[in-house]
Amino acid sequence: MAGTKTVLYWCGVAMVLILVGAASLFARAQDQNGERILFLHHSVGEALIDEGGVRETLSAAGYDFYDHGYNDDGLRLADGTDSGTHFDVPGDNTDPDGIAELFSQPYLEGGGNAFSQLMEYDVILFKSCFPTSNIADAGHLEQLQEHYLEVRDRIDLHPEKLFIIVTQPPQVPNNSDIGEARLARELADWLGSVDFLGARTNVRTFDLFDELAGSDDFLLPPYRIDEWDAHPNTLANRSVGPVFARFIDEAIDEYRPQATLEPPLEHAEPEHVVETRESRERVRTGVVAGASIDSFESGGELWHGDTGSPGSAVLCQIDDSEAWDGSHALGIEYQIANDDWVDCGTYFDPQDWSAGEGISFWTRADRDAIEVTLMVFSGPLEDTTPFEVVFEIGPAAMLSWETYSFLWSDFEVASWADPGGLDALDPSSITGYGFSFGSWGDQPNRAQVWIDDLRLGGGS
Repeated sequence: MAGTKTVLYWCGVAMVLILVGAASLFARAQDQNGERILFLHHSVGEALIDEGGVRETLSAAGYDFYDHGYNDDGLRLADGTDSGTHFDVPGDNTDPDGIAELFSQPYLEGGGNAFSQLMEYDVILFKSCFPTSNIADAGHLEQLQEHYLEVRDRIDLHPEKLFIIVTQPPQVPNNSDIGEARLARELADWLGSVDFLGARTNVRTFDLFDELAGSDDFLLPPYRIDEWDAHPNTLANRSVGPVFARFIDEAIDEYRPQATLEPPLEHAEPEHVVETRESRERVRTGVVAGASIDSFESGGELWHGDTGSPGSAVLCQIDDSEAWDGSHALGIEYQIANDDWVDCGTYFDPQDWSAGEGISFWTRADRDAIEVTLMVFSGPLEDTTPFEVVFEIGPAAMLSWETYSFLWSDFEVASWADPGGLDALDPSSITGYGFSFGSWGDQPNRAQVWIDDLRLGGGS
């Protein structure tokens, strides 16, 4: 059961609010004919985009997302179609030395070389591939760091652009060794450190290495295609893609106030705006009794998976393969190591759910006898308390959708909650909720579950 956990990534004082001002971002993106993002990558980046829904997520938030792979593949446009052109990246090389060579090119108006074509975009991302993680020794590491410092020096000349460095993916053990893997981790850590970034406001680092690597600094076993191929598999891309897209969104949101010279408009947001994460949360704050908390139709919810150990994996995403009502539901697919757990959750600014006496939702699963812990976070934002109620998905949910309802009084303080929190759930201040699964006892270690039409109700 979830009560055996000692740490939950997205609870307690560690909870971090990541709901960004997407409405204002979208408004500015429209004013600027779309925020133009360019991601320079090779095969790992292409799979992350295609299988992780990166383009779709960023497009829904109002951005124009372009990407460039190998020169033979070239530039893909914001709608995902091939442009039929490429930047002529020097040597087709996106390793650190290749990126340094690219960034050493002169800036030419009209895009006369690869660097100049990069500079036609507002946000520039670039990534080296997993062979970069084969770092032979400290001297080799220092050489790679020098290449990144050369790139950083060029970045400093362009404060009007936002640059996002994506760390290299990890290797698999058959293609590397422990010493190389540790140095690969050191390189990734350094790229995200104050030593490298300093106080710069126009450069950020997305740690793809850390998202994919286990405690041994190799690609996590559940994320491997096989024991020789270091390309992350579909589960890895579907898990990391939403995190990557969210990071880009947040980086742009944090950068723009320093990047723009224009004062904010006093009434920048019109009366009728395109629905975004911010506008949805504003409407949902103070939900009336019986109203839908989430029908998962918008596709923009921010869901996060967490595991007890690197041997487990979980994918949380808005899924169009199953739905109780409409065309989408929350899909949770997991594989759990023995005596381990996984979580799938979302969190947000405080919302008032006190108009209802409890919560209800519909569930389907690909198997029965699955014990589920529903978690709800309540209380002051700076000191939230987790509450839980446990239920079991029965055989009926394998054949058709099954409904579950719980009163607020059914929820108990989680055994892993920090002391000094609330004694009882306060529905007037809800900051998140989620679902937890474990593999202890006779519980299955693999399953797929769908949740839909979460709403306030009277309980059972």
